[in-house]
Amino acid sequence: MSLRPDIRELPGVPEAAAMQSSAEGDGPRRLFSEQLIGPAREVLIRHAGCDYRLRITRQGKLILTK
Repeated sequence: MSLRPDIRELPGVPEAAAMQSSAEGDGPRRLFSEQLIGPAREVLIRHAGCDYRLRITRQGKLILTK
């Protein structure tokens, strides 16, 4: 049982993007930032008991902070 959700189970993921990402083979999964963040400018990610903030800056860059 995997703790990582399948990309097709993530809310707001277009089915075409999910199919493309799952068909990439053995390499790392490719997610689009819109799939992770959605319409918001930031999202909290829980890892190893800590919260990390992934946000989009005004310049359109991604910043991950603890």
